[in-house]
Amino acid sequence: MELALKQQGLTNEQERILQLLIEAGHDEAEAREWVLTEVFEAEEKPRFTVTDESSANWVLRKLAECDAEESVIKQMVDEEIERIKKRAEKLLSPIQRKRQFFETVFTPQLEEFARSRVTDTKRSVNLLHGKVGFRKGQEKLVIDDEEKAIEWAEEYCPAAIKKSILLTPMKELSQEAEAAGFCHIEPAEDKFYVKAEMPQD
Repeated sequence: MELALKQQGLTNEQERILQLLIEAGHDEAEAREWVLTEVFEAEEKPRFTVTDESSANWVLRKLAECDAEESVIKQMVDEEIERIKKRAEKLLSPIQRKRQFFETVFTPQLEEFARSRVTDTKRSVNLLHGKVGFRKGQEKLVIDDEEKAIEWAEEYCPAAIKKSILLTPMKELSQEAEAAGFCHIEPAEDKFYVKAEMPQD
């Protein structure tokens, strides 16, 4: 690396700054060009150093210019992203309405079709463009009388008390809770699902 720098006629100071830029993650060719053109416009010119308010202000102005340029680019990016989003919404809207139509009209028919084909061991129907079927649901503990439920939970399930009844801890005692008469258990129901997909090549 040092030999390559020497061959390009870089001074020791140029080599030092170039190494710092490369170590900071800058592209080597870009950093070399920047060192030769921006930092040292001509070898005979003395290197700029901060010595007083004027020179310090010059560095700050350069930093402010970088921030301003970065801000302009970020604003352009944000505007372009917003433009793309609006375009995407316009393109997606009719597709989403079409999908809603097919779901509304045909989901009940697909469910009826699936029920006619599934068995106790086979819970879905595979088709060329996806599958329809049923997933096993879970029992639900439904509170009918919250006041009685809180009284019962305070004695038998304190973990369920938090402003209102938390059903998760009470599910572990669901049979006892149902027997206490303030709730009931809704049996698990199969949940119908549709998975549409294009066939793989």
